Amino acid sequence: MKDVGKIRSSFPALKRKALNGKPVIYFDGPGASQMPNRVNRAYNDHVLYDKANAGGYFETSVNTTEEVGRARLALSMFMNCDEDEVVLGANATTSIFQFSRALSRNWTSEDEVVVTKLDHFANVSPWVEVAHDKNCKVTSIRFDLDTGKYNLEDFEKAITTKTKIVAVNYACNAIGTISPIKEITKIAHAKGAMVFVDAVHYAPHRLIDVKDLDCDFLVTSIYKYFGPHVSAVFAKKQHLQNFSPYKWNLHLILYQIVGKRVHLIFLQLQRFRVQSNTLLLCLIKVEQPEKIWKLHIIKSQNMKTNSANTF
Repeated sequence: MKDVGKIRSSFPALKRKALNGKPVIYFDGPGASQMPNRVNRAYNDHVLYDKANAGGYFETSVNTTEEVGRARLALSMFMNCDEDEVVLGANATTSIFQFSRALSRNWTSEDEVVVTKLDHFANVSPWVEVAHDKNCKVTSIRFDLDTGKYNLEDFEKAITTKTKIVAVNYACNAIGTISPIKEITKIAHAKGAMVFVDAVHYAPHRLIDVKDLDCDFLVTSIYKYFGPHVSAVFAKKQHLQNFSPYKWNLHLILYQIVGKRVHLIFLQLQRFRVQSNTLLLCLIKVEQPEKIWKLHIIKSQNMKTNSANTF
């Protein structure tokens, strides 16, 4: 069994006391995760000693370039892809918006887009807006209110040979439902459509293998698994080689420092993954969550979810 006290001590934010004098419990998983000491130190070290643009020939720029490389390597291992298939961005919402604009340059009114009702709006609105601009048809797939799941037959009906993109979440940040990405991808690819997966809520809890999923794009938010507020997108090499970016990110902000200790944080993630009533980001076991003031458990007994309770 893990030493919960030792783990909690790694997070400065968890040292504060609640109004009743008891240790705080962090429930805002959909909002972000807290950063542990080692990430904070890496962040501060970069800002204080190595802050520079990447790609230069002076020492701090060389150090920054190396940190970017380490970050890409760690993230490629995290998602099981090649290093040059990792795209770093400002945040998941912005990255999805930029990819939607880049991918839709040649779309016409004859094309179609498929989104879902279970997805985070960040993976819905960019595609809906693009479809509106291009006068494309948009189909939104519903889910079963009793089970919290999709019906794959709905994807079979919605995806046609005119469909350009299927935007779907890996895990719902509202109720925790895990989507059958492999099956959805097979349906989409059979019709010639690409699949863009929002794995922001999935990444902190379970392992990602994009090669096994065979999806075309998959986005995660590093700040959801102990890092700074930036995103990492997996994009198949063949797609990156065949379209022009909507916006070049020439000025890498401070997120390159995530590579400084990120491989250790990822190793910790593998050890701390929890699929019970122990909340990953709380790092504390809640024996009777129903007794917590203003906490409402919405999980149905029929739902297969990413975690027992979603906040």
